[in-house]
Amino acid sequence: NPEVKSRKKNIFLKLFSRQSLYNFLLNRYFDVEAEQMAELPSGVPIIEVAADQKGATHYFAESDILKIKEFQPSFILRFGYNILRGDILDAAPHGIWSFHHGDERNFRGGPFGFHEIRTNTPVTGVILQKLTSRLDAGHVLLRREYITVMHSWKEMRQRLLAANTDMVLLAVKMYIVHKEIVPIASTSKAPIYKVPGAWRLSLFVLKLWVRRISFHINRLLVYESWHVESGQIYSSPLVPVLPTVTNVSASYDGIFYADPFLLQTADNLCILSEHFSYNRKLGSIAATIPGQETITWMQKDTHLAYPYVFSHNNEQWVIPENAESGQCIAYRVDNKLNITDQVVLLDLPAVDPSLVVHEGRFYLFCGLKDQLTNEKLFVFWSDSFGGPYMPHELNPVKVSPVGSRPGGTMLNWQGDLYRPAQVSDIYYGYKVIIYKILKLSPQSFVEKEKHEINPAIFGKEYTGLHTYSVSGNHYAVDLKTHRVGLTAFVFKWKQNRKNRRADAR
Repeated sequence: NPEVKSRKKNIFLKLFSRQSLYNFLLNRYFDVEAEQMAELPSGVPIIEVAADQKGATHYFAESDILKIKEFQPSFILRFGYNILRGDILDAAPHGIWSFHHGDERNFRGGPFGFHEIRTNTPVTGVILQKLTSRLDAGHVLLRREYITVMHSWKEMRQRLLAANTDMVLLAVKMYIVHKEIVPIASTSKAPIYKVPGAWRLSLFVLKLWVRRISFHINRLLVYESWHVESGQIYSSPLVPVLPTVTNVSASYDGIFYADPFLLQTADNLCILSEHFSYNRKLGSIAATIPGQETITWMQKDTHLAYPYVFSHNNEQWVIPENAESGQCIAYRVDNKLNITDQVVLLDLPAVDPSLVVHEGRFYLFCGLKDQLTNEKLFVFWSDSFGGPYMPHELNPVKVSPVGSRPGGTMLNWQGDLYRPAQVSDIYYGYKVIIYKILKLSPQSFVEKEKHEINPAIFGKEYTGLHTYSVSGNHYAVDLKTHRVGLTAFVFKWKQNRKNRRADAR
């Protein structure tokens, strides 16, 4: 849009307009790397079109629309201009696509990420939509959600812009290559937000500073304590029965147990779990047989967690998370938990790897280290257990803090496939939702919420749960309590002191 280059404001409007404080802070304190301009590769044709503006709407002249049509675009991706109306919306077979960095069901207009923080909304949405004449109410081609960074609008803006550049290609695969049906247009009647004035913006900045201070105080005065419980299921593997049969807990505050999975040996049902040490800042894999002492089953120089148990050809395999090593390895074990073989499934830093067989193929669900593991779910597939595993065509297949990160044993029950997943929108390890998978292939993935495992059913004192595993008629869960107050501060102070001494050595 050539008008953007030529548009100039007089000095009075720059200093005293309703948006002056907003523009000043946005360009100096909230600007992000993702907004920096990039040059197009040489040889790319450019058409400059000065559209006719009427209020907040841009209309394109018929002659300009014909110029665009000469290039025969499959779709048009919108980055400039205001609301588009008129014949331009039909200038390409698949219409005009546009990002809206917000959940149109609740937040239309802008600025993006601002009002979610202001209203304490736990998640912030992003949609890629096929435009209609209604503002931020088009056909939603793809939808994502991210944990709202309540203490930093700058970080929230960077995440919303930089983490979604793959959405257009995924939409091309879904709606142009595979010809999926485009969803009906959104019927949202959510309020349309505008750029804040000076008073609202000042309150917002004050709120950010208060939350930032609170964020750091919280890190000093709160820490997590986890333990593992195991019991029996009811008639459905989705429903645990209380009370607990086995409890795996720490004898002092410096360690905890979490991420439990059940492995059937010749004589006993063994609980494998993460054994985390605050002193070492590392996790190892512990083995607990009810009635016997808990032992360390696997320990490395890198962090171990989430010892997923997978049965294949009457053999037991354990697939622990070892993302720091950059590999995902499956270990075959005998009835005495001895490792008899190992297979590298992925040369990637998989987080919470969960393997299942579906319609003759092997599917590995996981997060990837340093790629928003609480929000992005990746799937890899293979025709054989040992691989090679190929990335799902729509990776990441799901982006949301509600139900993306794997959270336990994937279940085949009564002909259907179920997937436990973590919920971390309120805070990490909030609860587990079990999804029923409706479609799963190398090119598709659809699931719907079926059941919820809430920590409160195990006791009012528990504030979190992020792993639910099942074997036969037994289940295992990890339960979290938040330690708050001076005790937590003293504990963290001692840990930091030990860490400093260790670094000095």
